[in-house]
Amino acid sequence: MNLTYRLTIKVILLIALSTLDGYWPKFSQQSSLLSSAGLQEWIPVTSQIFFWAILASLLSNLTHHFYDTWERQHPGITIPKLLKDLSSLIIWSSTTVVVLSKVFEIDVTALLTASGLMIAVIGFALRSMISDIFTGIALGIERPFRIGDWIQVDEYEPGKVVEMNWRSTKIKTEEQVMVVFSNSILATKPFQNYSSPQHYFRDSFTVPLDSSITVHKAERIFMSAISQVSETMRVKEKPEIRISGFSSRGTLWQILYWVGDYSQRYSIRHEIQRRMLRNMHYSGITIASERIEFEQAQSSRSENMDCPNDDLQFIRTLPLFGSLNESELGWLQHEMKRIFFRKGSHAVKVGDEGESLFIVQEGNFDISILNTEGNMVSVGHLILGTFFGEMSLLTGTPRHATITAEVDSIAYELGRDALTVLFNQRPEVLEELSSCLAERQLQNSDFLKTASETEVKTEMATLAQEFIGKIKRVFGFHKAHQEELRNKIH
Repeated sequence: MNLTYRLTIKVILLIALSTLDGYWPKFSQQSSLLSSAGLQEWIPVTSQIFFWAILASLLSNLTHHFYDTWERQHPGITIPKLLKDLSSLIIWSSTTVVVLSKVFEIDVTALLTASGLMIAVIGFALRSMISDIFTGIALGIERPFRIGDWIQVDEYEPGKVVEMNWRSTKIKTEEQVMVVFSNSILATKPFQNYSSPQHYFRDSFTVPLDSSITVHKAERIFMSAISQVSETMRVKEKPEIRISGFSSRGTLWQILYWVGDYSQRYSIRHEIQRRMLRNMHYSGITIASERIEFEQAQSSRSENMDCPNDDLQFIRTLPLFGSLNESELGWLQHEMKRIFFRKGSHAVKVGDEGESLFIVQEGNFDISILNTEGNMVSVGHLILGTFFGEMSLLTGTPRHATITAEVDSIAYELGRDALTVLFNQRPEVLEELSSCLAERQLQNSDFLKTASETEVKTEMATLAQEFIGKIKRVFGFHKAHQEELRNKIH
């Protein structure tokens, strides 16, 4: 039975009872069936009681219907059940007083006075509970937080709101501990809502670096780490890198980034810090420690100048060149060219001839290819220590992707002539590059979805050998000039 039907029946009953009450004296006098005096008194009293009861029920239904309609017009906001129950209690209490006064003609003044005194005594004894209840009503109307929001009350541990009732609010902390706050505490203590007004909020941490590290270098390292974490980059707000102060340890850098869900705060922070340490490792930078003695500050260096010490340190960290000795590393350092890429600039473009490969030292790059409609689409990212452009260089094919700097970045360029010498001197480098090419080609195929581990290893080895043969043909290796190439390193 729907609401309209129920309300219609109640209205009809009210009209019928009201009519009966108005015509009852005349009808009872004319009817011989109602000669009993008790019956003549009992019927009008009963009809009046039913009248007021149905009227109270009708008003209660209309009140709840109003609440439901208001909730539908305001999505996401729920009127607390406490307020609905309190409205029904007031309607039925008022109706009871009216019935006692109008129907039974009882003087309710003394009753109301006695009730008032009793309510005052009970209210004084239960003042804390009553305060919690009315505070709960206020919180339910104002909605400073909702179920599912992450809040932190004063200095207590933050938690997720899991229940709101008449007198208390329950939150579950990240340690899966349930904490119950009385509503009166929530009304008097300040609290932070990490889920409002937006579903995201900003988190931060501070990192000390030596004062010799330039501003641009620090910004590249930190911004690259943030941009590699997809959870924070999905938020429309931009991260920031700030200098928060200076100390005996050096420059204090504040890393500010956005978190879409409070429950992921620590995992996102860990991921950013992990990638930041990786970036610092490849850049030859460590967290600044407390200084016991003052050291003479080194002169600042330009961003566009080569940094020999940094170059050599970076080359040593690359697995690709792990087989090289110190003499060979020094030669390679001289052959590599350090290039600075502004954010948005292209390192290589689709269709270009490939005469060199690049190794990312700082920042990160976006990989875009042409789709079937002829539009450029992003298919991946390159981070520190990875290389690109090798396929075109080693196989003689044009560039098949456009590589764009996502933040200010630095990459080392290694040309064809240097690689020719290196391959002859150290075949291990050729084998490492061929294995990387084979692995990347398999990653872009459907073979990995159905093949076993043994089949993958076999296919990887086969592809690597094919690439080795292709590279040797492209580079034109022959025994006549191998000794000459080896002598160039020494």
